[in-house]
Amino acid sequence: DLSVAARDSGGKTIQATLTTNKASFATLLSPILSATDASAQILGTSPAAPAPQARQVRQPDAPNAAVPETILWPEQSFDLSVLDRLDGKIDLSIGALVVEPGLTMRNARLVTELSPGGIKVASLEGDAVGGRMTSQLNIAKAPAGIDLTGALRIDISSKPQPAGGQVSPPPGDAVAFNVSFSSRALSPAAAMAAVTGK
Repeated sequence: DLSVAARDSGGKTIQATLTTNKASFATLLSPILSATDASAQILGTSPAAPAPQARQVRQPDAPNAAVPETILWPEQSFDLSVLDRLDGKIDLSIGALVVEPGLTMRNARLVTELSPGGIKVASLEGDAVGGRMTSQLNIAKAPAGIDLTGALRIDISSKPQPAGGQVSPPPGDAVAFNVSFSSRALSPAAAMAAVTGK
């Protein structure tokens, strides 16, 4: 379910409830990297730059086989100018959200709110590291790049999660891990390198 409506004052409002089998953070971030095709398609403009450059990791060589490369966090600079003419809300369900090689959130749900000031991830939750992971993020425009703030919680229970998942683990032996974090940078790769938490 996707709707894009033109505003009288110019720009567009997007309301979307979407489902996909698999995604990565590199893919999700592509519309707010400099002049990507995705943002151009939403706004009805023409893309003006090649595909994002991304930090990649080489896998071990295999005889007579092409060496696969996995995109981690893109090195292309943030460009939130698309939000000057776009607002709305996106509710995305993801069967498998790849965070890093070897770390995948299953049955993930991402709820984001778009505004001229930035992107608020009201909720990101899914099954990972043997428990339930929940997070909230704010990506705000800054004079140079973006300001990133957020919080992450992981709940691990000795009892299995019920079908469909939930934010809190079922009663029983449980371990909870909480961290708040922040960063400021020009690109996703730089933001991850500069992130601090407590």
